[in-house]
Amino acid sequence: HGWNTVSSGVPFFFMLSSAGKKLGDSNAMPNGGNIGYPETVAEVEAFNTLLTITAPRMSAAERARIRQFLDRAAGRR
Repeated sequence: HGWNTVSSGVPFFFMLSSAGKKLGDSNAMPNGGNIGYPETVAEVEAFNTLLTITAPRMSAAERARIRQFLDRAAGRR
C-alpha cells in the first residue's frame, strides 16, 4: 500500500475512509515526522490540520474541543 512506518514511532495511526482508503497518517509533522500522541503545540497543530484534511465534515467547533482536550492533557490551559 505504500505505507511507510519504518521511521515512525508509537503510537502510529492511519485515517481511513469508510471504504478502507488511506486518507492520511500520523507522519503529518511539517518535517514528515510522526505526530505520535499530540502533546506539543506543534504536534497538536499538525493533528488539527490532519483532521481538517481527513475529516472534512468535522466542524471547527469539534476540532476546537479536541484541541482543548489535548492542551489540558499537556498542562496548557
